[in-house]
Amino acid sequence: MILCTVASLAIAAPGLAADASETPQYSFAAVPLVSYSSDLGLGLGLRAFVQRRLGDDASLPMALEVQGFAMTGGSQLHFLHLDLPGLFDAKTRLDVLAGYSRNTAAPYYGIGNHAPPLASTPTSFYSYTEDAPVIRLRLRRRVWGPLSILLGYRLVLDSVDVAPNTLLAAQAPPGTAGDRFSEIALGLAFDRRDEELSPTNGFLIEGTLRATAPVLGASQSSLGSFLSASAYRTLLPRLVLAGRVAVDAIWGVVPFDRLQDFGSLVSPFFLLDGIGGGTTVRGLIQSEYIGHTKAIGNVELRWQFLRVSLWHQQVGLSALAFADAGRVWDGPDPANLPDLGLHFGTGGGLRIAWGNTVLLRADAGLAEGRVRLYADFGHVF
Repeated sequence: MILCTVASLAIAAPGLAADASETPQYSFAAVPLVSYSSDLGLGLGLRAFVQRRLGDDASLPMALEVQGFAMTGGSQLHFLHLDLPGLFDAKTRLDVLAGYSRNTAAPYYGIGNHAPPLASTPTSFYSYTEDAPVIRLRLRRRVWGPLSILLGYRLVLDSVDVAPNTLLAAQAPPGTAGDRFSEIALGLAFDRRDEELSPTNGFLIEGTLRATAPVLGASQSSLGSFLSASAYRTLLPRLVLAGRVAVDAIWGVVPFDRLQDFGSLVSPFFLLDGIGGGTTVRGLIQSEYIGHTKAIGNVELRWQFLRVSLWHQQVGLSALAFADAGRVWDGPDPANLPDLGLHFGTGGGLRIAWGNTVLLRADAGLAEGRVRLYADFGHVF
């Protein structure tokens, strides 16, 4: 699993950069993508980068990414992403993404903190097909030291195809016939991490408010809020303790497939969703639990056991142990869950850090009697 991902990185095309004394400098790379998830299957694709750097300090005022990606489980994600970290000055960062996602086996297990789905039930009973063109804009402006103001906009044009004799057809929540989701968001971030890719000390606190309304082009009206805190502490050389808590709540008429969303404007992932899956509670099925209010907690112990120089790049190998927990509040809780109604996941994983720009992730999580595997890019938090 991880070997496939490493191989994809190793054959990346080298950057075609101009002479270092010239201004500006351009570089290009094309990277085959390989990932795996027990929920989504094997993923294959290609991501190409173009970067434009300026000045003697090689500051990065522009980066363009293009991705084509599909997984054997039926999901696709294709996008064009423009990142402008120096739009007006060094304090302002804008990123714009236009993309298209499709999933012919999107999961729906019901709304609320219900009991786990029955293993004896065919997967098709919990599946539907979803097509969703997406536009996303995020603006981050540093206003004082580590404090930044965040602005965001997201437009999702959901098309949903529901087969008869499925759980979604029987329950028919809002959004079953498709939906036009147009959302604006405002937030603050207080970022004292020593680095973004793989922090070893510091913390990140983020809070956002968001809204949808017909005047914005949405089909329905809703209000949402999100609050998260992540902290990192070096205990011993190359041994880091990391933790995260996050809570999200939304009120109003919300499409069922947006009840899984966490409203982060800082997350590097295309979408932070769950509860369940490789970025929230590992070991649970992707988006197994969704609802108007949801919370997650994660703890990781990260140990970098090897660091070598390879092709003029520093490569670090790390192992970690993790414990995840989460729950949702939406309707009555089933009687067979513990008093707190928490769903737990535990496990371990490996990380490969390639220089200061790429981190490869492979995890195995155990939750509710099932083991699920994940291989992707970047730390979970």
